[in-house]
Amino acid sequence: SFVTLFNRSIGFSQRLFASDFRAPNPPNSIVAEYQASYVQHKWDGTGISHIGSGMIYASLSLGRLRMDITYGGVISSSLFDYANANSDGTIPNYMYTFSPSTATAGSCSYYNVTPAYPLF
Repeated sequence: SFVTLFNRSIGFSQRLFASDFRAPNPPNSIVAEYQASYVQHKWDGTGISHIGSGMIYASLSLGRLRMDITYGGVISSSLFDYANANSDGTIPNYMYTFSPSTATAGSCSYYNVTPAYPLF
């Protein structure tokens, strides 16, 4: 059944984060350039927990994925640069955040992250 296949509880260890993750090759039938709205519950072990909503823009031809998100009065935009992946499998993530409001100057951050959003 669906529950047995995807929610096995006997002899199975969930891996929330995998260091060996690699984005799969895209199927030929999927549209590579797209945009969509989304709602996400983001949480981790450091205490981050918020529900955000925004837009996602993917461009396979440019090798980039942009996510715009808003949560708790914060507006943020992340650009994942798959075209310039690092040798260790991480990708550059450029983040621009308006906080505590859009009336204040934004801040820019740069991270090398393990891809969590496949580009296809």
